[in-house]
Amino acid sequence: MWLLLLACTAPEESATSEDIPCDGSGEKQLSMAKTITFARRDEQGRTIGFDLDGRISEASDSKGCYKPDLVAPDGTPGIDSAFSGLVPALEATEARAVEGLIQVSINNGELLVGLELDDRDDLENDSCVDLTLSRGMGTPMLGTDGYLEAGQTFERNPEFPPAKLPQVVLEDGAIIAGPFKWSLPLNVLDTFVNLEMDAAYIYYQPGEGGYGYGYIGGGISVPYFVELMGNINSDVGEVLISVVIAAADLQVPETGACDQLSAVIEFTTTPAFYFEDSPE
Repeated sequence: MWLLLLACTAPEESATSEDIPCDGSGEKQLSMAKTITFARRDEQGRTIGFDLDGRISEASDSKGCYKPDLVAPDGTPGIDSAFSGLVPALEATEARAVEGLIQVSINNGELLVGLELDDRDDLENDSCVDLTLSRGMGTPMLGTDGYLEAGQTFERNPEFPPAKLPQVVLEDGAIIAGPFKWSLPLNVLDTFVNLEMDAAYIYYQPGEGGYGYGYIGGGISVPYFVELMGNINSDVGEVLISVVIAAADLQVPETGACDQLSAVIEFTTTPAFYFEDSPE
């Protein structure tokens, strides 16, 4: 069973304590994200995520943008996931179709997010593993459940530079690593937008055989988001702009302005291969 109740504090660094390259003796494992959804809050208002700013903020905290932090299902305080509070409101508008369009993009091969483990010696505890988030390309086959079928082989997509997280630690079956730059392309009301996180963190359980679970959290630039939404020819774009500006909960370190919105996406994975790594 996935450890859905785990919350994370953003680590100071991703490297192993020795800070030396992995020895290259372990196995490779590729999984493709078969579902991608936005994290939500439970009935108690709790949610998964990371403490992105290293502080437990209350509504009176100016450095927390006067937005109280959340609590994880396991009771961990300081969770930054403001976007999770907007999901119910967005589901009452035309924007409710976004997650469905994400799934369509995965199923037709437009959004193939690969999670590569290199030099993995153990699925539970490994002191040095290289993790790479890449993009694949190809036409997937779907299983009877309507999601990516396991064990398919894809091409690497050279148009998207991979996000590499070397020398990370696999502990108790999970990796917590970052920061790294990551983006999620979305189709919002027939307009393509690229949701960018400049300092993202990842929690990832590779799982036996590549059937994994994880989530990625980070801050989205509010000015960048406003610019993207300005390209949407719909009243929903104006609604999104107003609610995102109001919900911004992270300060930009260089300016001190509350110009970032914390967000978390969840994903599940299925085993896959790239052609150069596929078994003969």
